[in-house]
Parts: sequence; C-alpha cells; structure tokens
Amino acid sequence: MKNELLEKYWKGETSLQEDAWLKVNVSDLELSKSEAAYLTQLDAFSNLSMEEEFDMDAITKGTDKKTKVRPLPFYKNIRKIAVAVLILVALTVGMNSVFNNNQVSEAMVVEQTPEEAFEVAKQSLLLISSKLNKGIDCANEWSKFNKTTAKIETRKN
Repeated sequence: MKNELLEKYWKGETSLQEDAWLKVNVSDLELSKSEAAYLTQLDAFSNLSMEEEFDMDAITKGTDKKTKVRPLPFYKNIRKIAVAVLILVALTVGMNSVFNNNQVSEAMVVEQTPEEAFEVAKQSLLLISSKLNKGIDCANEWSKFNKTTAKIETRKN
C-alpha cells in the first residue's frame, strides 16, 4: 500500500490528503536518502510562513545602503557626442545645398531668353515622346503575349 502510494506521488496522481500523509510519515516509508531528504524539505517548505513583523515598506523605502551615482567619464560619452556632431554637420550641409540650389535655378530661369526656353521645352517633350513610344511598343508585345496565352488555354480546355 505504501509503495503504491509512493508511486502515485511520483507520478503526480495523489490527493492532498495522501500528500499530507506521505510528508508526515516519511520515516515509516522505505525510501532512499535523497527521496527522504526531498520529502522532508518539502514538508518544511509547506510549513513556512511570513513573520507578523515583516514590513515590506522598510524594504522598498531603502533601509539598505544608498548607492552612489557616478557620472561617466568623458571618453565613455564620445560616441554620443560624435553622433550629435555628425547630425549637425549633415543638417548644415543639407540646408546650405538647398538654399544655394534655389538661388542658382532662379538665376538660370531669369537669364534664359524665350527662344532658349522653347528649345529646352521642345527637347524635353521629344524625349518624353520617344520614351512613351517605347512603352507603347512594349504594351503591344504584352497584348500579343496575352492573345497567345488565351489561344493556348482554349486549346487545353
């Protein structure tokens, strides 16, 4: 009976009453030293409780040692400083290039004559037209591909 109860315990199939009986009667059972020690410790842990004088506020409010805050040495912050400087330089260069490009483009527009502007617009439209014609040719090839695919599918069905 005792051995069967012990086997049930190790499988985790015992009830609370059977667990309690096993923990109380550890000395009566035929156990190895490690099993007996385990059950004895388990019984001791189940009897533990907090003392009435336990005060969580004393622990959380810091009755223990105060820690000193030491600032990091300068060389440990060098990465942060380098990143900040790099961002500032990049922003400065970017803003400078934006403002300078606007001034140059305004000067170019003002200095062009109407004939020069017409030629530039004409060249731009011719370029767009040639690219558009290539796109239309590609679209025609796709339509041929789609027609051929449709023919093949109708033959399969």
